[in-house]
Amino acid sequence: MIAAPLSRRFLIVLSDLALILFLVCASALEEKPAVPVPQARIETPVMMSVWSDTPGGPSLAEWLAQQPPDDSQRLSIEVSYRAGAAAAGFARADALRLSAGEAGSDARVLIAEGAADGVMAQLVQDAATGPDIAVLR
Repeated sequence: MIAAPLSRRFLIVLSDLALILFLVCASALEEKPAVPVPQARIETPVMMSVWSDTPGGPSLAEWLAQQPPDDSQRLSIEVSYRAGAAAAGFARADALRLSAGEAGSDARVLIAEGAADGVMAQLVQDAATGPDIAVLR
């Protein structure tokens, strides 16, 4: 031990203890945690089937009746409307959701202003539940 006056020897012991504590903490940082940390997953919807409102084509209800039943799928309805026709776009989205019957009860509805009026519906697989309505501007 380093020779020091008796009144200051506690400082040497204290600095030795601080160095030991630092080395213990530094070695603990190199170890991996015993319990793995869960990684956040971002669910990306997987599109399974697409319907578009075309002249002479099936209605949304008819198209849904033709699809095989699958509880993991969810209906997503996208409606676009011309500038100034927002009320008509919202009415069209609501009518489609209601015409979808049971599938429309938890449908995701996206409504956005676009260059032209248009409607598209998709069956997607994702982890989200419950109704979603988004208005994009």
